Amino acid sequence: MATGMTSAGRTGVVPEEAINIEVECARVLGTLRPLHSVNLGPPLSGTRVADITADMRALHIPIVRYHDAPLENRGLQLVDVSRVFPLFHLDPAVPENYDFRETDDYIAKTLDIGAKVSYRLGESIEWSTKLYRVHPPKDYEQWAKICIGIIRHYNEGWANGFRHNIEYWCIWEEPENVPQLWTGTWDDYIRLYVTAAKAIKARFPNVKVGGPAMGMGSARRELVERLLAACRQHAAPLDFFAVTRYATHPQDLIALPAVLRQLLDEHGFPATEVHISEWNYFPGDWSKIGELEHCLWLERTIQGADGAAFICAVLSGWQDTPLDMGFFYVGSALSHWGLFDPVCRKPRTNYYGMLAFARLAEYAQRVAARCAGRDTWVLAGRKAHGPMALLIACWQGPAARIVVQLKDPTLAAARCRLQLVDAVHNLAPVPAASAADNALVITKPAGSAVFLLEWA
Repeated sequence: MATGMTSAGRTGVVPEEAINIEVECARVLGTLRPLHSVNLGPPLSGTRVADITADMRALHIPIVRYHDAPLENRGLQLVDVSRVFPLFHLDPAVPENYDFRETDDYIAKTLDIGAKVSYRLGESIEWSTKLYRVHPPKDYEQWAKICIGIIRHYNEGWANGFRHNIEYWCIWEEPENVPQLWTGTWDDYIRLYVTAAKAIKARFPNVKVGGPAMGMGSARRELVERLLAACRQHAAPLDFFAVTRYATHPQDLIALPAVLRQLLDEHGFPATEVHISEWNYFPGDWSKIGELEHCLWLERTIQGADGAAFICAVLSGWQDTPLDMGFFYVGSALSHWGLFDPVCRKPRTNYYGMLAFARLAEYAQRVAARCAGRDTWVLAGRKAHGPMALLIACWQGPAARIVVQLKDPTLAAARCRLQLVDAVHNLAPVPAASAADNALVITKPAGSAVFLLEWA
């Protein structure tokens, strides 16, 4: 086994396993897609602990989707239909029957980080013994009118409101998740969707309405087909079709958009956008989600180096798929799902994975890059005036020697800034790798790692 200089500048054993990457620096493939939208923006409550607004702003998040906002903003009545319009029997045409105050402030914090808003019309998940808000509405037409009032407030300035031009409105969330998110039948949800979608689209033809933001699996295909059939039968709009997916391997998520696109096309919805409304790395056991030790282990795993590499691998792999939008769950500090510690709200390791992708996305012209190595994804971009960057996501695996071959003699190794995310580095600069014949040689540590290379 050969020895040599590692990327960290220490003499050591060079791994036998090799990952070979080739970058055609002058071959532009198109625009690099910023698919790193998230669920939940900077919270209103708990800011005395730490305000994560600046850290979220650094991610240049395209869109923040609102689901489960009350879970993090404890004590506040925001976003959910039953919280914005608490007395269901009142007249939805009367502004005083709504309480927009806290949602107004929440949206303002999202806009402050430079993101747009995608609004979920429905209710947050309930884990309480008694369920209070996730029941089918007593009057579906009344519920649709309430939703129209919410949209009027945020898009037309009604009720001392705003003109935020919120485009995406999702009707409910995971109605197949009974009873935590829906206590009715699937037919009840179809009726709700058809009623609300038609009413919203008739009143606001320029917004996009969709759903059901459901967990997707082969056993649920029949439910999807019933919803699609009802939309065709009743001429209900389905501008976007959304699903949730938590996976143990990046490829599970990367492959999903093509499956959804085929399903929609086969059932007569070729213009419907494909959204993944929630996604994240999840290696755990859903039946143990309430056990403290299991949750602490999940927190270390999801928010650690595995989570960082998972994020970068998925966002890189999605570039060549028919996905229109993906929303990481979550962009904030909610439990072990977020990019921030749920107690002190400091960025965790997975935050720096998202930050690495966000920095790469600034190099908007996508450059051709290929990789020969297991469980490794690469994505390259350049700016209009020449500076280039390369993102390498290595999912788990042993230590390896990464050889980056640059098809551009002007990019010398001395001009490369190498940054690393792993178990001990949070997108920290490390000494530039050795170079020979315009190739960069990097030593990947055992486990998951993310490398961001930037050339001036």
